[in-house]
Amino acid sequence: MAEDEKSVETDPSDDERRSRKEIELLKLQADLTMAQKVALSEVGHYGYDLAFVRNTPMGKLAIVMVNGKVMTIDDEGEIEPNPTIIIRD
Repeated sequence: MAEDEKSVETDPSDDERRSRKEIELLKLQADLTMAQKVALSEVGHYGYDLAFVRNTPMGKLAIVMVNGKVMTIDDEGEIEPNPTIIIRD
């Protein structure tokens, strides 16, 4: 049984990568306005996650994604479900 349990363990490098990604997302979230955080919480109910934040002349723009679908949230918390933003691979 102990051998079976060992085969289920995750690779520590996967855990480290996951932890780094979580820390990066927490830092990004900390920089959002309160309105953006509320909007992020709302779209999060539909599976959207914060992908990155883009600084624009109009303020910070939060880009959220799920299954390749993109939405943006401006600094006033306005959600744009069909943005014209181009996402690089």
